[in-house]
Amino acid sequence: AWPAQFAIGAGLEGATAFQNLAVSGSTPGTWDTGGALSPTLAGSVADQPDLTVMTLGANPLLDSFLFGGGLRCELTLDEARFRACVEGFIEQYRLVPRLESVIGQLLEAPTNHVVVSQYHQAIPASSVFSVPSLRIMGDLLNGAVARAVRARPEFGTRVFLMSPPLFPVGVPPGDAICTRTSLGTPVDGASRQSDVTQDELSVFDASSFCGSEEFWIISADTGIHPSRAGHAQFAAALARVVGEHGLLPGP
Repeated sequence: AWPAQFAIGAGLEGATAFQNLAVSGSTPGTWDTGGALSPTLAGSVADQPDLTVMTLGANPLLDSFLFGGGLRCELTLDEARFRACVEGFIEQYRLVPRLESVIGQLLEAPTNHVVVSQYHQAIPASSVFSVPSLRIMGDLLNGAVARAVRARPEFGTRVFLMSPPLFPVGVPPGDAICTRTSLGTPVDGASRQSDVTQDELSVFDASSFCGSEEFWIISADTGIHPSRAGHAQFAAALARVVGEHGLLPGP
């Protein structure tokens, strides 16, 4: 994972220098006060860390939009109502206040600095949502993460927002010309989506899709989570944030 890739690259090896406490599928509510992982968070704070990095907030939204009530948002008739529907779920799960609360608890460790990453653009092959809709959902999710981070008074001094690079879909709109297609339609870049997603896009958007043999997302979950190469993109983004703000912990 990207925190481990960064830590190893920075020479932070060994259990006393680096620990990965991430739990797949966990939510801000899981880590917040009263949640099942609240004791784990408290234990992390008690260890007096110098730097904590994380992604948090996509769940439980992901479950809702793949399998649950969020599916109804795709039935809305225009972009404004679609955005309002997605925002409703973000508010329902109290993503912003809960994430802000988790950050605040991490800052109780007096030397700790917190870097919160936004999410990459993923196009799951199994999703009923269109690529434009998934892009909007990603923008709204990342906007909510940014609001939580920037709401902290320590933003810019002890709390930092990180953005991974674009994970191109390989379809319009964009300003990259794909040499793989004869039409020369500008796209957002050669796709870095999963193998299974690229296969699907090559069928349903064959005239403009720009594929590649680089997969920054794994196919095992139909195209959601980053591959090792995708995690490397996050690790590089973290290295930039750490370098710009002098956040690398000492030996």
